[in-house]
Amino acid sequence: MAAGLTKQQAEQIYALGKEAVIFALLQQAQMLVEKNNLPGAIVADPSTPSAQKPVFVKPNNNDGKRRKKPGRKKGHKGSRRQQPERIDRVVEHRASRCPD
Repeated sequence: MAAGLTKQQAEQIYALGKEAVIFALLQQAQMLVEKNNLPGAIVADPSTPSAQKPVFVKPNNNDGKRRKKPGRKKGHKGSRRQQPERIDRVVEHRASRCPD
């Protein structure tokens, strides 16, 4: 069946009866699904909120990019909080039991 259907072709299918019309409609629906590479027959309306669309229908937005590594670049001088000039007290904390 051709992708485009003329009025004359539609009338010929209609003249063949109810089963022929149903078959033609199902074939066209299948061709649309295959053309758009949609899984199954799920066609999302553009006005459908993102949270209501199945995950497998949504486009992958990461575009193959990875997140940046945290911290400074290699070779750059590090940065940290400076040691205090005066330490008032030193407290030793001991575990009440073995962590293992």
